[in-house]
Amino acid sequence: MNLIEYMTEHGLKLERKGLDWWCSCPFHKDDTPSLQVSERDGKHVWYCFSCKRGGGPSKLMAELEGVPEWDAKRKWAELAGERAPEEGRVALTKAVERLAANGHPYLRARGITDDTCRKFGIGYCDDYGAFLGAAGLDEGRAADLGLFDFSKSIVYPFFDHDGCYKVAARTVEGKSYRTSPDKSKYFRYGLWGMHLLRGPEAWIFEGFHDAMAASQAGYQALAAAGTDMPAKAWEELRDRGIERAVFVPDGDEGGRGWLERLADSAPADCVVEVVALERGDPDDALAAGMDFRSRVQTPFEWLAKIRMNSAEDLAGRVRAVQSLSKAFLRMPRSQREMSKEWFSASFGGGDELDWLHVDIEPDLESERTVLANCLYSKGVRLEATQKLEEWHFNTKAHKNAFALIRDREATPQMLQVELKLDLSQFVDLVNFGYYIDRVKETGTKARVSRILSRASPADVGRTVEELYRAVDRTSVTDGADLISRTMERINERVNHPGMPGIQLRGFPTLNKVLMGMVPGRLIYVSGNSGHGKTTLACNVVDQIVDEYPGLFVSLEMTEDEIADKQLAVRSGVPSMKMVTGSMEQPEYDRVLQAAQELRRGNLQVVYGVTDLYKIVALIKAHAMRRKIRWAVIDYVQLITLGSDLARWEQLALITKTLKVQLGPLGITTLALTQLTKQALKSDRTDGNEQAGAYAMVADADAVLAVRKEDPTETKDGSNFSISVTKNRFGFDEAFIPCAFDRATQKICELI
Repeated sequence: MNLIEYMTEHGLKLERKGLDWWCSCPFHKDDTPSLQVSERDGKHVWYCFSCKRGGGPSKLMAELEGVPEWDAKRKWAELAGERAPEEGRVALTKAVERLAANGHPYLRARGITDDTCRKFGIGYCDDYGAFLGAAGLDEGRAADLGLFDFSKSIVYPFFDHDGCYKVAARTVEGKSYRTSPDKSKYFRYGLWGMHLLRGPEAWIFEGFHDAMAASQAGYQALAAAGTDMPAKAWEELRDRGIERAVFVPDGDEGGRGWLERLADSAPADCVVEVVALERGDPDDALAAGMDFRSRVQTPFEWLAKIRMNSAEDLAGRVRAVQSLSKAFLRMPRSQREMSKEWFSASFGGGDELDWLHVDIEPDLESERTVLANCLYSKGVRLEATQKLEEWHFNTKAHKNAFALIRDREATPQMLQVELKLDLSQFVDLVNFGYYIDRVKETGTKARVSRILSRASPADVGRTVEELYRAVDRTSVTDGADLISRTMERINERVNHPGMPGIQLRGFPTLNKVLMGMVPGRLIYVSGNSGHGKTTLACNVVDQIVDEYPGLFVSLEMTEDEIADKQLAVRSGVPSMKMVTGSMEQPEYDRVLQAAQELRRGNLQVVYGVTDLYKIVALIKAHAMRRKIRWAVIDYVQLITLGSDLARWEQLALITKTLKVQLGPLGITTLALTQLTKQALKSDRTDGNEQAGAYAMVADADAVLAVRKEDPTETKDGSNFSISVTKNRFGFDEAFIPCAFDRATQKICELI
């Protein structure tokens, strides 16, 4: 039997289209067939483009019949005449499955439900001899499989995709733990509960009961069964696609020791965060109503608080900061900028990490990448900062190379001689690190190696072009691939109809015109000074911040002024009353309620940064760490570049950088600008304002012009208007009259 026959027997109607088969997915409502079955290396695989499930035949059987994947592998092998899973693994798995039906009052007293016990496969063994007899095992065979006498114990099996590979047991009375010996047949190190994990995030606890309690509370929980994370544990997380690991140890000395080891030794290719309890165990904290998500911090931040707060003088602070360098360097680059900002705000003025001269090892490979960017991309890329000097580089060769680029317009050949690079190093410099990342992603290492082996410094252009074509599919897209990807999006929309992106429900006309705040779009809000750009942005934020996290970058108004506006919009209480404190009790209650709603953590406000590349870096860091969906920049004309370009050229570069850097992250950017409606509609490029507006509009996806109106001069009595002067997606243009309450900062469409 093959997969097509199995699916047909189970009532799925498959239709042949080309080399593949298609049918409606049985795991969700699927009016338009979105499940594809194709053949790879002589075997069938399946994938649903809507619910994103997929795999081989045994995976489908497990999903359809509701059985564990290891059991489905055994059944499928019998049906298809394939090699069955190893007999010993099947025997071990079946044996521990017998225990899953045996609960114990101790578990229920700890708040663990019977459903959770069945989910993790744990159970109680009263008599080990009777257990072996029921499982059909003798003591010698059981010991070979890793079993041991766990009479009067709760048993915790460890599963992977092939079944059980070891067990742990805890005596109910003595409260002592034992684990399968490492000499047993299938023993390996592994995190408990890994077989249940779905998605890119994992919450890791010390104990089994903590992990089960967290699972009941909605966390994707694992247990490390102790306070150790060897290399194999990190490999297991990588293999399962885990991008973010949050550790929640016990609030004791052992837990704090685990946090210190994580701060210094966790690998830098995984986003690691922690929740530090002051006392007690995580399951007790959950029972008391604690929300772990609101208490997450980086290991560096946790360690910095302890060491900096214990420093008694300046010398102590210097030693404390120097002792943090290892923890700082192990963080992914996406976390470092955030942690530096937090450190400076918490422990002194200025960037104290630099001020105290932390001994950070220079990243010479990054310096070479920066040099290549300066040479080839004219400072457009984020890494090519606009304020470089020779002293930024750590080696004489790099300093000289930068001087060549800056003063003499260096050629690649000049750099090769100056840096004393061999051919492979030289080509690596030419492609400025980009291709190495792409090779890892696309699996084209062999082809790239062949290109590099015949590369010549005399023909750099051809080499770069070949490398680009080898690793970047955006240069030439196969028509079949393009249509398949398009059909994925269409099927997703058919199965989930409605406007894409974030919906502006309080602005129905604007929402319809823009088709929502679609991910990756750059929207400009323009108007003269004092005409309500920031107020409109605050009204938009008020509508979306409860559901979607985001970042408000203010270059003009202080954080307090932004907070005043948001509270006024949310509560409907005039901002002047909040400033003066002259509120009636009902008004104060509304402000208090608004404050409680806005404290949920979805709104992050940044103030005091004007450099373009630092703004982009902060937004990208928030996108990685906090998964923000939108950003407001107030306003664009205050962004600095440190460049000698004409101002209209700078505005063009700012717009291009925001579009290119933030768009692929799926962030909708609302950028405010002081350009008049006339300048935005102009197609002339002469004159600084008109040229700047033309350059900005060219790359924006939508442009809104706002204006305060005189109600005596408008037909509908409106005192505020929103004009859509450009819209790349959705309707072309629109004029939307609104009512603006200056006291409460509230803007409403007049429908």
